[in-house]
Amino acid sequence: MNVTNKLINEHQLIIKYISLLEGYLARLDVEINRENLFLKFGDFVDFIKNYADNYHHAKEENILFKYMEQPGVLNHCNPLPVMLNDHENGRHFVRELSQAILRNDYDNARLNAKGWAELLLEHIYKEDNILYVMAEEGLNDEQKNNITIEYKKVEKIMDGEHLEKKYNMLYARLEEAIHN
Repeated sequence: MNVTNKLINEHQLIIKYISLLEGYLARLDVEINRENLFLKFGDFVDFIKNYADNYHHAKEENILFKYMEQPGVLNHCNPLPVMLNDHENGRHFVRELSQAILRNDYDNARLNAKGWAELLLEHIYKEDNILYVMAEEGLNDEQKNNITIEYKKVEKIMDGEHLEKKYNMLYARLEEAIHN
């Protein structure tokens, strides 16, 4: 039983948004009429807060990480404090990005969007290639079964299927807007 594939799949949508955000940042640097592009940054914040942070992290921080903290799971080192610190740094970038959007502050918005994107790409790499491997090796079948049950509860409560559809549709709209 694998309990991290679901999280890895969610990372794929987050990575797509990071790539698109980087495209917006590049266009923002060269556009004369950048207001229309800048207005879309609020959609990125919506995705980050509601999908990446509230939904994905609800499963990661509140479920997977809690099980990984149990005795005997992480035998050689504990990367969880680093992962949680990355999450907090990401939240900081998003708060600053939100404030910059409200102030129409292109420079700070750009700085914080870029900071978030860079942090998350590194962070996702660490989770997918180190932390999740450790989870799969260290968790026993009973723990994995319990994690799967708890994931399903979160997905039901937060209507994960609706969130997936909503943010895939938003991605398509944002991708189309950047090409117009």
